[in-house]
Amino acid sequence: MPDAERVGVDAEVLAAYDAAVQTLEKLGARIVRPALPHRFSDYAAATGRIIGAEGYRFVGHLVDDESLPVDPHVRPRIQIGRGLSARDYLLALAEREENRRAVATALADVDALLTPSTQTPALPIDQVDQSGTAAHFTRAVNYLGLCALAVPDGFTTGGLPLSLQIVCHAGDEAMALRIGWAYERGDGLARAPATRVRDREAPSGLDPIRARRAHHPCARRHHRGHVPAGAAGRLCRGRETRLHYSPPCSGDRFGERDTPVRGRGEMP
Repeated sequence: MPDAERVGVDAEVLAAYDAAVQTLEKLGARIVRPALPHRFSDYAAATGRIIGAEGYRFVGHLVDDESLPVDPHVRPRIQIGRGLSARDYLLALAEREENRRAVATALADVDALLTPSTQTPALPIDQVDQSGTAAHFTRAVNYLGLCALAVPDGFTTGGLPLSLQIVCHAGDEAMALRIGWAYERGDGLARAPATRVRDREAPSGLDPIRARRAHHPCARRHHRGHVPAGAAGRLCRGRETRLHYSPPCSGDRFGERDTPVRGRGEMP
């Protein structure tokens, strides 16, 4: 991500993010830094306008009724659509298509864009800024029609989990999974112990160990059919993997690791 996007990100989140990128570089990925046309906050704001217009279409009568117990933070987000004309809405959709094309061009020579998943670790509800969104980095992915995978990349000193977001081109989920799989195999992180599932709690047809994995929030990434067998450690299939990364400072050097990452065989 561009240097400007590091502003406002928690220090522990950034430290885990930088370490994750360094791990991928050690695995053979070549790190480059293209520029994005707009800030992530711009994409998040544009998403909010579309959400407001479309949400008001369906639940406007509910948020406008002050007698109904609608969350006071949710109500104004939907009511944005009340003052949005059809012309404004159509212009917002047209702008989104322009932004998608511009970002596709900017990222044409890279395989993945790396960001933290969130700007901060999990916060107590009374500390959340309800005027903004916690989806600073993830909203842009939805808005731009890209795909992404979030993988654990460490913990805060207080034990809260942190996460790396691997963003890839539209329809290229396979690349996101390859990079995430390779990272998890090579990150050296100590994993938090899995929640124990007793035999009587196991879903029908699953033994306790498999049930425990099925209950894990990241289980869908490892489920049979999502990650091909033997994919461990392969960043790509016989070609160089180039990632987009924001360095700790402007003095860092890029492109020093130009050795292509080669797969050990074709993926199924």
